[in-house]
Amino acid sequence: MIVEIENLTKILSKLRVVALDGIDLELKQGEIFGLLGPNGAGKTTTISIATTRALPTSGTVRIKGINVVKHPPMRGGLLELSRSSIRSTLADRL
Repeated sequence: MIVEIENLTKILSKLRVVALDGIDLELKQGEIFGLLGPNGAGKTTTISIATTRALPTSGTVRIKGINVVKHPPMRGGLLELSRSSIRSTLADRL
């Protein structure tokens, strides 16, 4: 799996609002996935945690097998990897 999310929970501490309540998700490499839902459903929070912009209250997020929750140096890394990959691919084609 390229992305594995297990029991992802986020409680907004000041308001004690449950933003995410035990989300599970597995994505294989090359798979296309849409995250849909109404306002306040937790879409942005899920992506923020998966891209290391925010920390979960509990749960696990692994990108290419790396636990991005437990490895703080990886924070921001996923976005940088994506940008680097796109730049490298474009540069190779020029």
